[in-house]
Amino acid sequence: MSREYTNCNPNYKNEPLPDGRRTWKVLSVRKYMKKETEMFFWELAYDGGEGTQLLLPSMMKELLTVLGCAETEPGVFDWETELIEGKVFDATVSHGPDKSGVMRQNMTDFAASATKEEDVPF
Repeated sequence: MSREYTNCNPNYKNEPLPDGRRTWKVLSVRKYMKKETEMFFWELAYDGGEGTQLLLPSMMKELLTVLGCAETEPGVFDWETELIEGKVFDATVSHGPDKSGVMRQNMTDFAASATKEEDVPF
């Protein structure tokens, strides 16, 4: 038997984002694999702080298009996570239960932001 010190805290902030439509700034994007499921943790800044949005690839087409990522064939994008850091977009966040009753944070209605990256105060 050996003594272990294990940090079981998540390595992303996972702060809930506020409901509503606002401008978001990309701080970083991190890919994560859970068994065979690919997902992306988007660290975002907004006018009230920072938070995390989890998106599956099937949820990201509209966002990647808005951020100017190259669609190499229908529904397939070629993009660099580092190159989208600092980019801004508009989207709506809402919270509600999924089919099994678990509360989920959703981000929808992605659009190009009227605010320029250099003019974002956060």
